[in-house]
Amino acid sequence: MSIRYALYKNEKIAGKDHLVARVHTIGTLDKEEMLERMVRSGTTLTRTDLLGAWELIEETGRTALLDGWGISLPLCHARLSIRGVFEEYDDRFDPHRHKVVAQFQSDGDLRRAIYRDARPARMHAEELRPLLLAYYDVFTGQRDQVLTPGGIGRLYGNRLRFDPDDPRQGLFVLGADGGVVRVKQVAENRSRKLIFLVPPLPAGAYKLAVRAAYSGEKDLDVGFLDGVLQVGSPEALPEGPARPFPLLRLPE
Repeated sequence: MSIRYALYKNEKIAGKDHLVARVHTIGTLDKEEMLERMVRSGTTLTRTDLLGAWELIEETGRTALLDGWGISLPLCHARLSIRGVFEEYDDRFDPHRHKVVAQFQSDGDLRRAIYRDARPARMHAEELRPLLLAYYDVFTGQRDQVLTPGGIGRLYGNRLRFDPDDPRQGLFVLGADGGVVRVKQVAENRSRKLIFLVPPLPAGAYKLAVRAAYSGEKDLDVGFLDGVLQVGSPEALPEGPARPFPLLRLPE
């Protein structure tokens, strides 16, 4: 698979028209997802075996670092260091002025493999926005059709993770009448999946949108789910001809 990237203006260099490449990360694999990839790779080890070995490596590495050892593994090297300034030679460690931190560095073999095998492929910048692929309504079992107020919804896609403490970011339900509701109860906030409680909504037609910052950037990007979701049966919807959604705007 190619390493996809897009070009952006470098705002840090005043008066320059330089462009910088921003790599598009498909997502972040946690331990559970890494284990699933290991199982699918065709190994003869069971998932239980892999989990046990993984947890043993984690615990062994953690205790080794705390005992004062450095660690050198195929993926990275790790060691502990102390940050802060000591005033004199007889000055002692003070947790208010000093901090023990773990430092990690990629392994040389890994760096050489990346230099050798990585295949960059340019993409358009707008492709980096949150990608909403499918919505599954748990109560009805339907996909990309209905919203059930008070029920559980699952939204699948890519780059969906957002900062819940930033009111500008989040999962939004957009009404055909121009109303906007930010979903407050999100049980699972991952790059590829959001699990949430559908807020109270009157009968009508709605769209889902996710707005988030990409890779810690200040600028926010928004993505929309294709298609329209319905609350209530067709008989419960307001009478009259169907109207197209107005220009969709999210709160600043």
